[in-house]
Amino acid sequence: MFPNTEYLNELEKLIEINREYVVAVGECGFDFHYLDGTNDGKTPFDRTHPSEIALRQIENQKYWWLEQWKIGKKYNLPLIIHTRDARNETLSFMKENEITRCVMHCFSEDLEFARELLEFSDEIYFSFSGILTYKNAKKIQEAATHVPLNRILVETDAPFLSPEPLRGTINEPANTYYTLEKLIELRSESKEQIISQVYQNSLQFFSL
Repeated sequence: MFPNTEYLNELEKLIEINREYVVAVGECGFDFHYLDGTNDGKTPFDRTHPSEIALRQIENQKYWWLEQWKIGKKYNLPLIIHTRDARNETLSFMKENEITRCVMHCFSEDLEFARELLEFSDEIYFSFSGILTYKNAKKIQEAATHVPLNRILVETDAPFLSPEPLRGTINEPANTYYTLEKLIELRSESKEQIISQVYQNSLQFFSL
């Protein structure tokens, strides 16, 4: 049912050879956006009548997520978690399998989702991308406003999701400046405090 497990052995070998440079495992998680029956993401996934192919795709995602979590624990590395159109499934899977040390990459859920994870584990971080700067990203902005500052990171998701005012161009690490500026605009803490804390969060999460 699942891909060749030699890939897992290869991943472990890469970690062992480059251990001093490896700071996390992933990304892994659930993406239901392009499952069979969604017409390449144009149609929402039908959970009431999923195809056999879609069910196998989901089982495949579960398998790889769990295997990477095992590797992360073995090497004392956190996970980079991707979730798209799979809110409830992501929450349930993380709780059932005690996936407690991770960052929710390119966070695009709401404050309620974040709070549920905050209650679940004190080792989960939330990484905001250029989406934070978009005018229609109100629920993400609300989450960024209220999530504890010591659990926030910023990222690019390069080469995608360039922030305003660079939207539509190829993204790059330097553009996290705009995401950080938006975070400063949204939060009540001082600019200096936010910059310092986000930097410290990065060091803490990645054990740098």
